[in-house]
Amino acid sequence: MSSREIIVIYKEVGKEPDLVKIRNTKESFEKLIGGEMEIIPYADIEIICRKNRKSLKPNIYLNVTPLKVDFSIRGNVIIARKEENQYKTLTKKQVFKYVKLLKEESFGNKEILQTRKYTNNNIRIKEDMEKIVSSGDEYNAEEVLKMILGIQSIILQFIKENADTY
Repeated sequence: MSSREIIVIYKEVGKEPDLVKIRNTKESFEKLIGGEMEIIPYADIEIICRKNRKSLKPNIYLNVTPLKVDFSIRGNVIIARKEENQYKTLTKKQVFKYVKLLKEESFGNKEILQTRKYTNNNIRIKEDMEKIVSSGDEYNAEEVLKMILGIQSIILQFIKENADTY
C-alpha cells in the first residue's frame, strides 16, 4: 500500500456511513477496523473488515457470493477502490452508490432487521421455488441448482454463526 492519504467510506456498527481520509497503510486500515484485516471483493470495490469478527455485532447485510446468497458482515467496515494492487480514493459515482447501499443494508435500518432473518430467507426461497413450479415451463436446471446451493449456504452460515450456541 502507498502511504499517501486516500478517501474511503467507513461504516461503524449502528452508525451512518461516513467519508474519511486515512493514510493508505495496512496499519491505518487495521486501526480503523480494530484488528487484522480481511478483504471481501465486491463489484468494483473491496470491503475491508476485521478478520476475526464472529463475536462482533452485525453491521451490514450483503450479497457477496456468486450464488446470490446474502450474509451479514460483522464489525466496522471500510469500502475502498483497488486499482493496480493499490488502494485509491473512491470515485464520486462509487461514493454515492456505496453510501446508499450501506444505508439500505445496514442493521441499523429497521426494515433490514425485519426482513433479513433466516425465516424470511426461507420464505424468499419458497416464493422463488413457487415461481419456478407454477410457471408451467420446464424446470430451469441451473436456477434450481442455484436455489438448492443457496439453501445449503444459508444452513451452513446459520450453523457457523451459531456454533457456540449449541
